[in-house]
Amino acid sequence: MKCFYCNAEVRWNNDYDTEDTYPDSEHDIVSMYNCDECDTWYEVFSHRKEEKNEHKNNEQNKKQG
Repeated sequence: MKCFYCNAEVRWNNDYDTEDTYPDSEHDIVSMYNCDECDTWYEVFSHRKEEKNEHKNNEQNKKQG
């Protein structure tokens, strides 16, 4: 991934469960990145909780029907 400001490659630092870091988030995972060139910090949220629950419900409905 390229930095939006200086176009250098950003470095991945870690992934966290949002239940630990952002309990009110609509996502399951937050990934932390930073740019060593301009010291910009990025937090990328992924895996919407609603989508995961909808998928689980759809799978259960398939088994029942």
